[in-house]
Amino acid sequence: MARGGRSYGGESGSAGGARFREDYTDYRLFYDELGAQPMNQLFSLFHDNSIAYSDNVPLSSVDSEAGGASPFPTNSNDATNEKEHGMWSSFMQCFEFLTSLTARFKQSVTPASLRAYLAEFISTFFYVFAVVGSAMASRKLLPDAAADPSSLVIVAMANAFALSSAVYIAANASGGHVNPAVTFSMAVGGRINVPTALFYWISQMLASVMACIFLKVATVGQHVPTNTVAEEMTGFGASLIEGVMTFGLVYTVYAAGDPRRSSLSATGPLAVGLTAGAGVLAAGPFSGGSMNPASAFGSAVIAGRLKNQAVYWVGPLIGAAVAGFLYDNVVFPTEAPDSLRGVSGEVGV
Repeated sequence: MARGGRSYGGESGSAGGARFREDYTDYRLFYDELGAQPMNQLFSLFHDNSIAYSDNVPLSSVDSEAGGASPFPTNSNDATNEKEHGMWSSFMQCFEFLTSLTARFKQSVTPASLRAYLAEFISTFFYVFAVVGSAMASRKLLPDAAADPSSLVIVAMANAFALSSAVYIAANASGGHVNPAVTFSMAVGGRINVPTALFYWISQMLASVMACIFLKVATVGQHVPTNTVAEEMTGFGASLIEGVMTFGLVYTVYAAGDPRRSSLSATGPLAVGLTAGAGVLAAGPFSGGSMNPASAFGSAVIAGRLKNQAVYWVGPLIGAAVAGFLYDNVVFPTEAPDSLRGVSGEVGV
């Protein structure tokens, strides 16, 4: 067990015992303040799966110094003492983990964090509205939009313009992720903590669904188009294409938002948008060219077609994680980032 950086595993005899007595006394007092009943319930969770403690210090002797009775049955038998110590060690490890998790969660519900989630919702809503709306418009104007190359160009241009704008308007508040794959990459790379990433995902997914609902209602029930895999393609092949396209997109996000580069102002979001537009032109006929799990999910939910959704999650998430890892650790190693937004002054997508 370790507390405050202490480890008893390397000590033995009186030195290890003294340290354990000192720390156990503190925890004994904490136990008395909290109350025996709730603590005993927690102890029981770890009783059967406890690990042996490295120093056999009888808890009964420590309790006499702490001025209280041990919450464990005391016995002079060495095996019993090992189990008691292991039980206490397991409990304290769980307690420290929960304390750390609580602290991280508190960082994710600050006013600045809530503003970031709102910024993600607004920017993602605008992006999905423009992308899905452009596909609906092309289908309405063109007799055979699926076979008409101009339809692909329309969607690619809408993707590029909408993404550039969405990233730009959210960059200062949330980093402008607008994409669960970008958020996942930032979380894997340690740029944002996991609770914050989960709230980002919720904001992005909710915004995508709401945008598609709005389009369906506003157009009086017109069909909401979804990303589809070409008949000659396999799900694995489509996932690979989505992964490669997302790799390029997320790598551009990291490069465009790198504070060590010269200030790119609006050029950074524009570079991100152009990369997304190029991806749609290249992958649209094969996998739909989504590169954004939220956009694919929202339209699929409203259209009632969830087939091949794994294609738009597995490939993009893996591609995004690899892109972030290579940029941060191989190509351009970075310093410690902002704990909330992930990128101080950076842009996302």
